[in-house]
Amino acid sequence: MRKAMAAAFLAVTLAACGQSAAPMADNNSPPSDPVPAVANRIDASRVVALDAIDACAFTPAEVSVALAGSYNAGVPVAPIPGAPRRDCTYDTQSGPGQLRVNITWLEPSSAATSRATMLNMLAGGTAPMVGDADGAIFQDQTELGTYALHYSRGNLLYEVRLMAFSGGAAAAQEKLLRLRRP
Repeated sequence: MRKAMAAAFLAVTLAACGQSAAPMADNNSPPSDPVPAVANRIDASRVVALDAIDACAFTPAEVSVALAGSYNAGVPVAPIPGAPRRDCTYDTQSGPGQLRVNITWLEPSSAATSRATMLNMLAGGTAPMVGDADGAIFQDQTELGTYALHYSRGNLLYEVRLMAFSGGAAAAQEKLLRLRRP
């Protein structure tokens, strides 16, 4: 667990500096297959500055309809100083679980490499969403009751996570796929 956290921190830190890092491997396990690459180029018109990220872009109505519940407006989470990401939490009044949106800013010149490195370190089960325009990957952490959809837009890596959900992976995936992609 410490190695995975250290590797994630290293990848994000290096990405913020315009560098990339190869995934760290446990010496006792064979290297894993890399997550399929999405686009290797970032369209300059899709590059977003860190200060322009709005992790609370969904309205309470959008979240409520997609997740079949009643949700409050998103509340920004205070950023970690120097961290290239923005986070937002949508609490439920009566719904299947809390929604968390985490957006990581990637240095445009190394975004594809940084994205692949970060996605290779996802815990639990992962499955690429075949044919998805944003190269989405579904993350299944049933044992924790949390499920996430990871995708990229330009130089941003999105993690849209449903937490404390007891309806199972298929239902979580269906709900997360209903949300529009900002």
